[in-house]
Amino acid sequence: MREKLGSITFQAQEAMKELIKFGESKHSAKTEFLKNYRGNKAINEFMSGFGKESGIFSFETFRNYLAVAVSAAKYAKENFSLKDISKINSEMINAFLQAGIDKNLAKSSIQKYSAALEKFETALSIKYSQKYDFQIKTGLLQEKENLQTKQRSGYHPYSNPIAIVEKIKTMDIKESHKIAIELALKTGLRLHKALLSGIKINPETLSTQSKGGRIKTMTVSSELAGKIANLANDKGVFKLSRQDYKDILSALGKAALATNQHYEACHGFRHSFFLEKSAKLQEKGMNVKDSWNKTSREDMDHNRLVKNYTRG
Repeated sequence: MREKLGSITFQAQEAMKELIKFGESKHSAKTEFLKNYRGNKAINEFMSGFGKESGIFSFETFRNYLAVAVSAAKYAKENFSLKDISKINSEMINAFLQAGIDKNLAKSSIQKYSAALEKFETALSIKYSQKYDFQIKTGLLQEKENLQTKQRSGYHPYSNPIAIVEKIKTMDIKESHKIAIELALKTGLRLHKALLSGIKINPETLSTQSKGGRIKTMTVSSELAGKIANLANDKGVFKLSRQDYKDILSALGKAALATNQHYEACHGFRHSFFLEKSAKLQEKGMNVKDSWNKTSREDMDHNRLVKNYTRG
């Protein structure tokens, strides 16, 4: 008969207990680790190896690291249906970290998560006598720095936004999230503001509050309008929560990774929409600058040309 696993929280706690070294000397542990150290003698590499592979000597540190490990385990259960903690893998862990980045955690917090999850990796390796490699360091802090750079300089269009939407359609996420992402692709709206304030279904169009309190009116296909109408409340408004929006960002991050594209949040669709609309005007004979101005004012809800949208 198979041993009862217990809750995912219990399993994570039991694994982390493998690292408890309360009351033992950290200095002595470092000395012993150095005797068996096989890397070169660079102090930073030695400290990194000791930090990952040693036990935890402080109750406060253990409590903090345990909280991260449990959060990661719960995330894997909720998003990947994980029931057995021994089956946790790098995809689940990095999706958990990406969700943290999407929520705009500080770089220092991401570093703390990284340290805690490396300990979790070691704890699991000890408990289940097998090697775990979450690939935590690979590009993690660079991704955070990339996001901060985007916040300063603006987002770019997705290289293939349709591929992202098609990937999203295959993912196990809420139907309302899939529809919201498709709507962002087709209309270029500010998805965050639109979803929180609500999108009203009118007889022939959709409308929502835009920047500065203006009302943005959108025309979409009857098929898409029908999907949105099916998800609207009894007042005929399609509205989602802040948590829904965070979940949408998490799904976009996974879809971008799966389609080999840079993550550009929802705003990447807005940029793609701008380029597509202005290109169609140019095909009809309008010069580039006029097409940009017209699209910016009439479709993007700006009262001037925003040059960030003109970048490829």
